[in-house]
Amino acid sequence: MKKPQIIYDASIVVNTKKSHWRRSGVYFAAINILKELAKRDDIELTLYCKTDSKKQATNTLKTLLKKDIKCIFDLDLSSIKEKAKYMIDKFPKPLAKPFYILHAMLKKARSKPTTDATTTQNQACFAPQNTKTNKFFLTPIFIVPKRFRDDESICKYAIAYDLMPILFPQYYENSSESWRSAFMSFDNYFAISEHTRNDFLKHLAHLKPENITTALLACDESFKPASIGQIKSAKSKYNIPENKKYIFSLCTLEPRKNLIRTVRTFIDFIKKHSIDDLVFVLGGAQWDRFIKELQGCINDLGSFKDKILKIGYVDDEDLAALYS
Repeated sequence: MKKPQIIYDASIVVNTKKSHWRRSGVYFAAINILKELAKRDDIELTLYCKTDSKKQATNTLKTLLKKDIKCIFDLDLSSIKEKAKYMIDKFPKPLAKPFYILHAMLKKARSKPTTDATTTQNQACFAPQNTKTNKFFLTPIFIVPKRFRDDESICKYAIAYDLMPILFPQYYENSSESWRSAFMSFDNYFAISEHTRNDFLKHLAHLKPENITTALLACDESFKPASIGQIKSAKSKYNIPENKKYIFSLCTLEPRKNLIRTVRTFIDFIKKHSIDDLVFVLGGAQWDRFIKELQGCINDLGSFKDKILKIGYVDDEDLAALYS
């Protein structure tokens, strides 16, 4: 029997310098799925990478997987455009002239009408899984590369995390309709929870129940109960008082995480019950446009503001100890 051919989108794994992906939950899901696929000998695996550096992407994958896997590369023009803009801002105009030209060319290329547009809601048609094909494209992000978009021999799968851009469009730059089009570009989905599956079925009218399967996220093997010594060491590293208990939150500090309400509720709770030996620890990267609002909320707590600890980025090796 012929092995299934799986093309896996590893772009997020090799482009870790992009701030909106770096160390995110989606990044960790993508990297762990890649590792598991690479272990299997019952599939024919090809990796797809959209990147501005083929060499860097190749080295990243070799270091991560300890083996060579066939790759398909596309040039990421958006990253090149960002670099050109950086050079324009950094250097005087005469020195940066080549980058002005490059930036203008890329801007012109992106503004041209293309056949790249994703299917609209009225045109979308979700068919049951195509069992005749032996070729599959799987992506941890909602983008179908142009080279695969019109290839009907490839069955396209996406991992569905949530419908936040449609449910809360105020937090996203693109319109909810453009997000809806992106979400509807696939034949089948793996939803990370039953709630997510129900959201997709509710808000994407043409999606059929047989085209979305719930596949729960697993826990990394590193998450085991830590020793007392490891816990003390981690608390010391992140300046968590040794004589205090704590509630630990790990997420990007951004509006949709509802952190301001959570902080205020925590303070109300410890006031109501006269608790003095409990602090709230916020770990994770931050959105620059949100952190001022969050800090303002903390400053308004007066004498209780020291009950909220922002510890920033947390190293992977410390997570099990802090959760313990």
